[in-house]
Parts: sequence; C-alpha cells; structure tokens
Amino acid sequence: MLISAILLAGLISSILLIHDVYAANFQFDLSPLFNADVAVNRTGGVTDSINDGIDGDGRVYFTQTAVEEICTSDPNPNGLPDNGLIAGNTRHPSVQLGVKNTDDGDNAFQGQGNASTSAIDVPDDNYSYIHIFAISTNGNTPVTLTFTYTDASSVTTSALTIQDWFNDPAETDDEYFLINGLDRTGSSASGCENVNDPAIFGARFQPDVSKTLANFTVNYDTTGTGGGSFVLFSRDRPNDNSRTGNKCRG
Repeated sequence: MLISAILLAGLISSILLIHDVYAANFQFDLSPLFNADVAVNRTGGVTDSINDGIDGDGRVYFTQTAVEEICTSDPNPNGLPDNGLIAGNTRHPSVQLGVKNTDDGDNAFQGQGNASTSAIDVPDDNYSYIHIFAISTNGNTPVTLTFTYTDASSVTTSALTIQDWFNDPAETDDEYFLINGLDRTGSSASGCENVNDPAIFGARFQPDVSKTLANFTVNYDTTGTGGGSFVLFSRDRPNDNSRTGNKCRG
C-alpha cells in the first residue's frame, strides 16, 4: 500500500495518483509536541491575550474572529480560519490546524537553535510523501527529516527551506504556501498590524517507499535567524474521523 501523509498541520481526504496507485492521505497527531500558543483568538467577546511570541518582538497570528472584532478599522482583516481548516489544492489535501478560535491552549511546536523534535511515531506502512507545515521568523530555517524504518535503518533527507513568515517565494511542489496574506498582532494581543503578508508554508519530503516507516524527527537550525523561531503547525488531538481518505491497492 502507498500512503501519502501530511504531517501536520494535518491532512485529510484527498487522493493522489502515485505510480498508478490511489493513495490514502493520513493526518498525524502532533499534539504531544505542542508547546506554544501562536494565535490570538476571541470567543464570546473575550480575547485570549496569553500567547507565545514567535518573532523577536513577540508577534503572533490572529484567528479570523479575533482580527475582525479587535481590528475594527481594518477594511480587510485576515486571520487564520476559526475552525483551523484550510482547503486542499493541487499541492496538498485539506489541512486541519491545531489553531481554533474556541481553544485558548497551545496549538503549535516552537523551537530555537540547532535541534530536533522528539520522534513522531506513525502507523507502520509505506509512505510516498511526508508534508510538514511550518514557518521561520527573523529569517529562513533549513529543515531536514530523519526517517527511521522498521528494519532499524534511518536516513536523513536533504534540507528544504522553511521561509520567514513574511517572505513570498516562488512555489514548487516541494515548497509552497499553505496560507498567505495574513495580519498579525503584538505581544498580549497588543495592536493590529494590517500587513496582509504573514504566511504558513508547506514542505514535502520523500521517504523510501520500499521500506516500512516507523517514525521520523524534524530537524531545524534557526541559528542564522538572529533570535528567530521555527514553528511547526499541527492538528489537534484526533477524533473518530481523524484518519480519512481513499485508498485501494494497485
């Protein structure tokens, strides 16, 4: 079986035709890695102002409700979707983020320095692609994945670039926008920055499809960002419908 998986930042219900096999898309639960709240949300007229700044000045994203209700002078407010769901396109299936307007808790992984996440366990299977969704701040961050297979072998990929959240690079199938043109706010929801620019990026990595993948780590190096961060976005804890899609044997 071939499986195309989007790490996430989530992934669901799309079909990719790979080697004449329709491959299911799975979204991995990364909530055990969550250590940061990177978006201001507002529920019932109450603003969640306790957030974890992701650049050198403590800025974060808005949810759509928060930016509309807080930035009333902004004629075109742009926040992350209240439900965290981003529709699929030709480069990625639909993606469920951990950011939600109704949730005041942590919703992403934030790291600095030259480091790695803990191992991310996946259902043992043969995967065609792993996509991650992330940003860098105060500059770009090179990222690799280390794939560990059930035969105990491991391989680290070549690096892809996670762009600064204000950059607008040309897209490829391996490096693309998940969402773009957002606004942002300062520390503790202070101020409205109607900049229509911050993004979240997708990066596609390819494991050895002939081997059964057991887990992988995300390796990042922010030492060139001048105090910036690497932020990995992920879905929240899965429900009964957390693994959906279409699959059949070729």
